[in-house]
Amino acid sequence: MKHAILWQVAILIAILFRVEGAVLLAFVPLFVLFNSQANKIRSILSLYFITLISLSIGVILSIANDSFGPAFGKVSQIANYLNVDLLLSDFTKRADLISSQIMHSAAADYGPMVLFWGLVSITIYSLIKGISTPYLLLSLLAFKYNHKFIKPHYFAFLSYVVLINVILLIIVTLKINLVTARYGVLTVTILLLILLPTFCQFIEDIWHRRNKTQLAIVAFLLIFSIGDIFISSNSKEHIKDVTKWAAYELPENVQVMTTDTTVKYYFNINNPKATITFTRDINLYTNYDYIILLQKKKNTSLNTLLNNMSVQPIYEGSGRRDKSVVYQVLRP
Repeated sequence: MKHAILWQVAILIAILFRVEGAVLLAFVPLFVLFNSQANKIRSILSLYFITLISLSIGVILSIANDSFGPAFGKVSQIANYLNVDLLLSDFTKRADLISSQIMHSAAADYGPMVLFWGLVSITIYSLIKGISTPYLLLSLLAFKYNHKFIKPHYFAFLSYVVLINVILLIIVTLKINLVTARYGVLTVTILLLILLPTFCQFIEDIWHRRNKTQLAIVAFLLIFSIGDIFISSNSKEHIKDVTKWAAYELPENVQVMTTDTTVKYYFNINNPKATITFTRDINLYTNYDYIILLQKKKNTSLNTLLNNMSVQPIYEGSGRRDKSVVYQVLRP
């Protein structure tokens, strides 16, 4: 019972930050139905009872006092997130665009297939990339040595949660045509837990055999993986902060340009007064009033180009290796 309470409290807090937590709350406890334990009903109720009590209190308060309505706005967000009709409508529009603008007329019917499998491939690639190069190499070494996959004790449950998370990631990708590393953190963490027994068995075996070459390789990969965290980790919070500022502060009906799709996405979700356009040709900047750029700090060619452009930075947010900048285009 204690673990059931902790699970529900943790996931309810998570829902405050990510809508996807509601899907995990709804479906993860259902794993009990596939388990062989005797009292399945009691186990499921223990995993849902705080949620049911919270929902009941919320409904009663919202009915008794209309002022409590905004407090349950998260429910409408969840409903919008799970709106299958809207998802299919957006997907169809994008698929039709691929069919008419990209595909050959003889293969126009394959537009939806190209879009779907392209986005699914991006999702899978993001997960594989998220595991990181050192752990991928360590996986190959472990599988080559062990010639088998060693299942963890909770393999079935972890696989079930991974499946739910992968479906969620695919839905997010289909919905916004964007996958960032932070969306896959939970999935990648669980995948590493699934691979961990194979890693440990491999390391234990070479330690007992005192194979210095293999021990040196493993030590290098583990040390490199720690260093990789500090080298490759790069917060993108500045993108959200800068695009939110731009959405609220830029004048109404002005034209904004960006060369980054992530910037365009975060700008549009903040209900901007201005209109943003994505283009890869920065030389078209004179056709716009403002530019929002995601810049690598060491990109000297871009910095040189900006120095020769008639633009003025008006707002900036900075990360470890890049920054987001709003530029105003200066008119003669």
